[in-house]
Amino acid sequence: MSDPGVTRAVVILREAPSASTLMTVHRVLGLGLAEIRHRVATGAALVDVALFGNDHVEVDRLLRTLLRELDGLDLAVHVCVGDDEPGPDSHETPETLRSILDAHESRSLPDPALIPEPVTELVDVIAPAVRRAVAGLHAEHSADFCVYALVTTGEALRPYLTATVHGVNPWDLAEGPYAIVGDEWLAMTEPAFAARGDLHQMDAATADREYWARLASMEAALCRLDDEGLFGTGTEREWVLLLVTTMPPDETDAEFARRLNPPGPLLDAWLAEAAEGA
Repeated sequence: MSDPGVTRAVVILREAPSASTLMTVHRVLGLGLAEIRHRVATGAALVDVALFGNDHVEVDRLLRTLLRELDGLDLAVHVCVGDDEPGPDSHETPETLRSILDAHESRSLPDPALIPEPVTELVDVIAPAVRRAVAGLHAEHSADFCVYALVTTGEALRPYLTATVHGVNPWDLAEGPYAIVGDEWLAMTEPAFAARGDLHQMDAATADREYWARLASMEAALCRLDDEGLFGTGTEREWVLLLVTTMPPDETDAEFARRLNPPGPLLDAWLAEAAEGA
């Protein structure tokens, strides 16, 4: 099962391969010739790979090479999230996949002064959804919660809420019984995100501004709830960490963590042990 926040690129070849195409795919992917023929005949993916992970450089190079070598052939390219299967809603052009790779390559945390303002319409749907999700979590479980994280994809789709507990592996957001909590509430934010458009269909500058505006809105929603005391007050709050993060995480997470949390041992431990590039 894939992590629900992981974005996958899927490439399917939809025409019978010539001898030269077989050798090209064999060279790029290292698949056997019989395996390539089988995948094409059955509509199976030539590649189905997670984007933006620790091996992103290698994945980026592989996808770009494959798209270049198979240019002009009948390809189906899909960008899927989590365990979603390729379908009409995930279908993209090779050019769009290249744009996604380009955008990730150029994206870095902007100067704080240049981060877009939160989008009020998003904050106003995220905050009550998180409030209900956390209230439900606390009503059903009495665990010693450590982290509450709003997690999104590299395309800044609607977030899901993750919680961890103090003890072993408190920084591991993808594992444990609270990897996704209250998602019936967070799912209700999807229309507000969808109404703002698909980052894949925007020019690079517009997509970058929209990406940061969405993450800023997630941060603002957590700030609003923190001000309400949802995550505790005083000493209790010092042992809770709030995060806005993409999955897989990247070096931008640390700045959100620093703004969302009071200085102290918990934040210091996370920055030292879990933050990317901090």
